[in-house]
Amino acid sequence: MKHRRERARALALGWLATGLVASTAWGSFTNDREYLLGDDAGELGVAGQPAGVPIDTSLFTFDSKGVGGTGNFQDLEVLNGPTYADVSARPFAGGSQVGIAFDGVDDYLSGDNLNLPENSAASITAGGPENYVGIANRGFQFWVKPSSAGQGNALAQSLVVDTNEHGARITANDTWSLRYAGDDFDSNIPVTFDQWHHVMVVRPFGPGNGARMYVDGVAVAAAPGGYDGGNVEDLVIGSNSSLDADGNFTGGTAEFFNGVVDDLTMFVLGDNSDSDLNPPGQNYGSFVVETDNQFIAGSLTGVAGDVNQDGVLDSGDVDDFVAGWNSRNLVNDIQLGDLTTLASGDLNFDGLTDLQDAVILDNALLAQGAGLNLALLPEPATLTLLGIGGLMFARRRRR
Repeated sequence: MKHRRERARALALGWLATGLVASTAWGSFTNDREYLLGDDAGELGVAGQPAGVPIDTSLFTFDSKGVGGTGNFQDLEVLNGPTYADVSARPFAGGSQVGIAFDGVDDYLSGDNLNLPENSAASITAGGPENYVGIANRGFQFWVKPSSAGQGNALAQSLVVDTNEHGARITANDTWSLRYAGDDFDSNIPVTFDQWHHVMVVRPFGPGNGARMYVDGVAVAAAPGGYDGGNVEDLVIGSNSSLDADGNFTGGTAEFFNGVVDDLTMFVLGDNSDSDLNPPGQNYGSFVVETDNQFIAGSLTGVAGDVNQDGVLDSGDVDDFVAGWNSRNLVNDIQLGDLTTLASGDLNFDGLTDLQDAVILDNALLAQGAGLNLALLPEPATLTLLGIGGLMFARRRRR
């Protein structure tokens, strides 16, 4: 079915073979798919109209990432009548004009999963063009506007579930929830309905650090460990994903979402450039939250050392850094940096305000002709702190 619909799409859209580049990196990672949910040049959805383009007897919304000439598009089937919705007013919309609205009753999107990239449809192990052999780190991010029509009904809602190993959901109690490795991790943070939110789910550093979920640039949930790379359930947007005993898809039956989803991108991480298979492996990038999370990247002023994000580096940033000194952010016992930890001086976004951040702030201040006064910090508790402080002082004297 996949190859047939790809050929049909390529015939319908002759521009597909115009030289799209394989494995184009966005941020620090590499996008495997880009679901614009109506804004693809071959789709051009109109707000209020039924979503999807007919191919054979089904409707599809297009993957805009694909590889020109090979037909490697992981399009999504549109089921039970969701509609295009105007999203031009959402934060960081850029050129996005429409997303897809779900009624919370029975409509959803479904397609091939990413799950373990090595086993995914784009990988050479499944007949695709990409060498994902050995690549296990991955993630996705998207925009969502949950409708208050789905609030308070004591029913969970699935936003995006990539098999049951990776997902973002709203619990029956209307809180954000991470799905990872078949389990759900409730953030206990309430969803604000009728407003746009940016959601990211990523497993970036192997099973040792597991997965984490960010909402509007804030880490809200995390889960340790690995996941089942052999899970073959579908990628589903707007409903659940499941299989019967014979491996047939039986999802799209529960946890229907009421609201709008826009711009879902799915990406891979890791370096398999030592692979000698054909095609050869490559470095697909690493995870850097301050550049890869679209909400965080779009929110930063770009001023080095700007702790309070007011657009200037001044004494206010030093005051906030000192006040946040040695603060640590743990989410389910996993140390994570985000926009809230930046406000406490976590300039390297590792979840801890420490000497590494002091060096960053010191360098930024030195660029303005001043340095960080170590006497402002709480009295050093270890010889290590004293030693590094001495190095910083010596470096300023050499200047």
